[in-house]
Amino acid sequence: MTIKSILHRLNTPLQLFSREDIGVREKVKLILSFIKILILNRLFKRSRVVKFLNYKVEFLSQSNLEGILEEIFLRGDYSINLRNNSPVIVDCGGNIGVSVIFFKHYYPDSKITVFEASKKTFDILKRNVEINSLKDVSFLNVAVADRKGKIDFWDNVKNPGGSTSSEEVYYSKSISNEYVKETVSSELLSDYINGRVDLLKIDIEGGEGLVIRDLDSKDKLNNIREIIFEYHYDLNNNQNNFTEIIKILEKNKFKIIIFNNEFGFSSELLKKRQSYHFMVRAHKDDK
Repeated sequence: MTIKSILHRLNTPLQLFSREDIGVREKVKLILSFIKILILNRLFKRSRVVKFLNYKVEFLSQSNLEGILEEIFLRGDYSINLRNNSPVIVDCGGNIGVSVIFFKHYYPDSKITVFEASKKTFDILKRNVEINSLKDVSFLNVAVADRKGKIDFWDNVKNPGGSTSSEEVYYSKSISNEYVKETVSSELLSDYINGRVDLLKIDIEGGEGLVIRDLDSKDKLNNIREIIFEYHYDLNNNQNNFTEIIKILEKNKFKIIIFNNEFGFSSELLKKRQSYHFMVRAHKDDK
């Protein structure tokens, strides 16, 4: 581990202090837990199960774990006020379950349904839910897409956060030999939205447009109050047109907030990339 990589990882903890949604005590606890994983586990323990806050977290890749913790707990990509102490949450692209732990940490009475397409990642997600005794969590080892049945899926063997069902996203990745092409089961998310949903979280690496169009066509967006999704910009991915997604959401009375581009890159650096991602929040005002 180089000094440069340590300094890069310490950049996000420094951003944590600018957040206004959590108190100083919580910030200190988050930073200490993260630094322990960042330094001690890398240099000494090399364990595949670490302690973060009061939770045990099994993982596949140390760098992937650090990136997920940065995005979710330190940067607070999903830190919103749901105005409901027992919210209904649907998590598409649950990865190893850090997002589920996050939601349960701040909303212990939440009811969560989580989808994860990768079998090896899903197995870790399931174990992370079980070893932490997280209640009211149901999980499905399927991809959410625009059809039921079977779809192609490119599973990243080193970084599960980069796995995708979009062939265009796969080809845009710089190290394509880290992916294994598989066939996985797919479901329509609209079949699982049959009542109020306080938060829909989508992180499915370029398939978000397919899911949002499906929800719109089945008139299920009326059931959803908040959506936070990671949008993957890639002009080659014609099925994931950003303009179309925004038009659908605004038609369904959502207001749009765009925040947190990839790694905090400047526009000059991003314009040199074929693809990148940023976060979008779609929310409805109180009636």
